Amino acid sequence: MKTSAYWLALLTTCTALSVSAADLTRAEVEQRLATADKTHVADLKRKDLTELDLSGLDFRNANLWGSDMRRANFSNSNLSGLVLDLAVMSKINLSGADFNNADLTDADLIGTTLEETNFAGANLTRTHFAGIKDKGRLKGLSESKHLDKAIFD
Repeated sequence: MKTSAYWLALLTTCTALSVSAADLTRAEVEQRLATADKTHVADLKRKDLTELDLSGLDFRNANLWGSDMRRANFSNSNLSGLVLDLAVMSKINLSGADFNNADLTDADLIGTTLEETNFAGANLTRTHFAGIKDKGRLKGLSESKHLDKAIFD
């Protein structure tokens, strides 16, 4: 189990950040993603995306570093290649999401829906999967990086 003090400090830091992204709508996120490319990424870092329905969107050219994504819906979204360190990802819907080659180091996926989620090529170093009863429903685990360092409980 991860150090509780570390995660409490992280949550406190993310909660204390004064950002105005809580008022972003799905349409505003879609607009940022539509104008993004590899040289001009959609800046969503440290944004509060809690409870937004962002299902089916392509986040490949987005920066979600330190974002608060609690209780958001990312089902069937493309999160390939993203670095998601310091992102708060508890209780979100990631069913059918694609994490191909994403970096999920230290990600905390507690209470997260992961049906048919693709982890092929993803870095799973110290990724905490809590409550996963059937790993077989997660795609690409055998092709992920550092699966032996992931935590399943």
